[in-house]
Amino acid sequence: MNAPAEICFAPLPDGGYIAYKLLGQQNVGLPILLNRPLGGSMTLWGSFAQQLSLLHPVIMFDSRGVGRSSDVPLRHSTRAMAADALYLLDYLQIERAHIFGLSLGGMVATWLAIDAPARTGCLILASTLPGPDAISWRTLTRVLSFTHCLSKAKVAFEVCLVHQVLSSEFIAAHPERVRNIEREVREIPSTRRNLFLLMSMALRHSLEKPLIQITHPTLLLFGEYDKLAGRAARLDLSEHLPNAIMEIMPKAGHDLSLEQPLALASRINTFLANSAKSA
Repeated sequence: MNAPAEICFAPLPDGGYIAYKLLGQQNVGLPILLNRPLGGSMTLWGSFAQQLSLLHPVIMFDSRGVGRSSDVPLRHSTRAMAADALYLLDYLQIERAHIFGLSLGGMVATWLAIDAPARTGCLILASTLPGPDAISWRTLTRVLSFTHCLSKAKVAFEVCLVHQVLSSEFIAAHPERVRNIEREVREIPSTRRNLFLLMSMALRHSLEKPLIQITHPTLLLFGEYDKLAGRAARLDLSEHLPNAIMEIMPKAGHDLSLEQPLALASRINTFLANSAKSA
């Protein structure tokens, strides 16, 4: 039976709630849980999620503070965001799922694999920073430029954040696509408060447990033009994850799902198929 196209809501134990949407044929293999980066709602998964859903059930959702979900609690963290995602799996009665995360979503996905290993199938981390130790001066300069976006009025600050994760090459080559992304962000904006708290969580992200505990088959994906998740992040993750393989996507920036949605889905599908064969 086809998954419902409408947006649904899952309650959380503390009174909050998460907006989610299911794509593809449900109950056919392990689903893929998509964890979003900073900026923009699950609408921005677009053709990337649609392409994945041709072969796998897909769960996409807005973390707290994003889209139609409830506000971010003041003392939230990337680990608490992972607990929210786990509550969503519980609500949907899903025992195991492949976990995909991009940037901030990759930080959340890492915690899911550590805290709920039995619930995690394969792990796919895209454009992910493992923690403060992997932040170079170049990366920090780029991150600090995000704070400039918060000074902008109304929804312009979230549009500004999205521009920060797109490569200049993509912006120059695809002006119409960039305008569509801006329109989608403006349709379901986040508040400045929520974006500030989410940004703070990303900057405070630090794993209290070693990455070597993650023994799941893991795919690390980075864009050739990524100015945020640079060499230090790539080395840290690839050296400390025992079952990880790393691929660089040519001519792509930080948000691989926006710049190369179909190529990203293809890489993930190939990885999951190969992992299933070797299991």
